[in-house]
Amino acid sequence: MKQHVRCWGKSVEAPIKKSRLLVLGAQAATIVLLLAIPEVAVRSGLVSPFALAPTSEIIARFIDLIVDGTVFQPLLDTLLLVVLTFVLVAVVGTVLGFCFWRWGLLRRAFEPLMLAFYAIPGVIFYPILLVVFGIGPPSIMSLGFMLGVVPVVLGVQDALGAVDPVLGRTATVLGASPLAKYLKVIFPAALADVGGALRLGFSYVVIGIISGQFLVSSGGLGKLVANYYDRFQVANVYAAAIFIILLAAFMNAFLEKLK
Repeated sequence: MKQHVRCWGKSVEAPIKKSRLLVLGAQAATIVLLLAIPEVAVRSGLVSPFALAPTSEIIARFIDLIVDGTVFQPLLDTLLLVVLTFVLVAVVGTVLGFCFWRWGLLRRAFEPLMLAFYAIPGVIFYPILLVVFGIGPPSIMSLGFMLGVVPVVLGVQDALGAVDPVLGRTATVLGASPLAKYLKVIFPAALADVGGALRLGFSYVVIGIISGQFLVSSGGLGKLVANYYDRFQVANVYAAAIFIILLAAFMNAFLEKLK
């Protein structure tokens, strides 16, 4: 019997390990291909060096930005605005999502308006935000908030709506208060989907913050990219963009761990 179990375990583990290796191999091959395309395209003359830089040059500029410390202060400025804005988005979006789920009239009244707003590129509202809040962090955070809060509201509402109603009724029958029912039963049951909504909202917050900094060159990674762009330093533009990608990837991985 022990031998049978041992053999069965091996037969299950082998395909899983093989599958993981295939996934890692596909990911590695994709990364290599993406890195090779700029190098080949620019070196061969297919793409103008004013539009794209070779991968080797981008990597060299990326290292330079780290060594000379140019990127650290802009990175911290952007990270601070992203974190503050995302906290606001998470709190407001979760509360509104709960309200939309709890009160159907509220959902029917405002959900169509939010969906219509969600379909409009949020950047077009930035001139209005500049007039209201001026040039600086408040207008940039407002843009990030506007872009990020809608998917969180809609995602939290859908996540709570997907929870089996039996759970809530069972908690009530067992004597749980409304607050305890929501905090200890409903929200934990919807936590995975709520986390997905928060990650989506975070992505839009990053887009909003970087876009705002780029448009008005008011600090952060967006200003760094804008300065390089204005000086036609193409390799530096893409090198700075790598830090934006790394920032988003790191924060998304962090949110994934919180699930």
